[in-house]
Amino acid sequence: MKVKPSVKPMCEKCKV
Repeated sequence: MKVKPSVKPMCEKCKV
C-alpha cells in the first residue's frame, strides 16, 4: 500500500 506524502497522519498510524 503506497501512501502519498500528503497523507502523513495515515503514515504515522501505519508506523505505530
